[in-house]
Amino acid sequence: MRILRGSRTLLTATALSGALYTHQRFNFNSADNLADNDLRHLPPTQLFRGWLVYSLCSSPALIDAAPELIHYASHIPGIWQITKLIVKRTFFAQFTGGESPEEYTRVIDSLRQHTQGVILNYSAEASDISPSQSYDAMLQAADDSLKKNIEGVEACGAFERRLRDINDKRAGQTYVAVKPSGLIPDPYVLERATLALNELHGWNNLKPAQMPVDAVSDQDMQLVLGKTQTNSTTISQNDLKQLSGLYGRMRSICGCAYDNGVKILIDAEYAKFQPAIDVMFTLLAEEYNYDRKENISQTVQPVVYNTIQCSLRRSHDFVKASLQRAHDKGYSLGFKIVRGAYVDHENSRWEKFNGEGPSPVWGSKEETSKCFDNVAAYLVEQLASSSGGSLGVLFASHNNSSAFKVLELLLHHRLATRKPDGKVDPAPRIRDQVAFGQLYGMADKLSSELTQSLSDGPPMVFKYLPFAKLEYALPYLLRRASENKGVLMGSGGDELPPAILERMKLGYELRRRFLLR
Repeated sequence: MRILRGSRTLLTATALSGALYTHQRFNFNSADNLADNDLRHLPPTQLFRGWLVYSLCSSPALIDAAPELIHYASHIPGIWQITKLIVKRTFFAQFTGGESPEEYTRVIDSLRQHTQGVILNYSAEASDISPSQSYDAMLQAADDSLKKNIEGVEACGAFERRLRDINDKRAGQTYVAVKPSGLIPDPYVLERATLALNELHGWNNLKPAQMPVDAVSDQDMQLVLGKTQTNSTTISQNDLKQLSGLYGRMRSICGCAYDNGVKILIDAEYAKFQPAIDVMFTLLAEEYNYDRKENISQTVQPVVYNTIQCSLRRSHDFVKASLQRAHDKGYSLGFKIVRGAYVDHENSRWEKFNGEGPSPVWGSKEETSKCFDNVAAYLVEQLASSSGGSLGVLFASHNNSSAFKVLELLLHHRLATRKPDGKVDPAPRIRDQVAFGQLYGMADKLSSELTQSLSDGPPMVFKYLPFAKLEYALPYLLRRASENKGVLMGSGGDELPPAILERMKLGYELRRRFLLR
């Protein structure tokens, strides 16, 4: 107990020293620069934790070295237990909802107190497939992932029902994000399926697998379901069996979501996996994105959403083609729009395989941002069209400019009005069709500003909330740290990197509480 008290005292002293340092290091002589009212309700322990985490996140070198440091620590008895305790009390607590339904439901309730919803995600990941793993072990992992995803869907459904039963005005909608590669024993089956799809279209000379612009075809779906004979040498009968198993698991999750009034977001993956995932999404959308009682889709909101990575050159054209197919086939369509997190990986892979022409991803952050804004503008136009009632969009961005552009577009297309108090008041149907998303533990200022910019009602701002046991979530935490290093460290120039600015705000609040009051 003395050790714990001593640790807390040391942490307090360290945080206060850091707060004083940041105040002196950057010449902020006005409280207006760093004061953040949203931090005033946080307990000191949460402020200390946030300050420590963002201090560590301010170092790109440390982020890059983290996987190797964790790997070495995991092989040293005693040290590994201490490492896990530190990670659980810091990064795990900052960026996840915990390990169990009881833990993440408390976080869901806490966020709803501030009119924010969640995108729940079972974040257990394998860092890679080990040659020593048996197929049975990998199959068991996929089945365990299915069980956890369904558990999350049911917990979210129960939470919303509880609010509706007491006529709580905070009742709204909840999303569950699903990663397909975690629901199949060998995720590289998705890569081989993508190659087979390319062969089907006569694109077998592309290395690595390029991504078609056209929407998914009926022929594509027959191949993924194993209902078409193929002479492809890239995909085996066992692969087709695994794809069928993945489809069955995804159907189980979507069926549970439909029954519980929960929406499913299918997360994006590497380009070499994505075409096969797009086919899987289309199969699920055709089954679940319509009113199964009335057999109509034009006024029903989608249950299943696909993720569009705007870092990919084909994104805008693919969205248009997907909307046309949905219109022709008579089902509603849901999109989660993101900038994308695999840019460096995709460029390296393209160079490694000597791909012809430009890489599948844009060459700069500016081009990616332009694509995101163009896709967002196009989708808001579609929401305002006569067929807009069957479209749902979640704009997932940590970029202030992009997020608030969407609000301006809603006003421009008369999908929302400006109230006398300055708040944006979306039309009733738009509250069900439009949402904004940021990662839990990051971009909290943006989430709060968006929430405060909207009129009272069910949440339209959602935090992506991972959950899993610590040892299963570690690969996820390391991947997210690497992927979001650009977000944390900014794009250079005169502006402070977000991680440093967040650290400074937390430091200022600590200084205000303990030294200025």
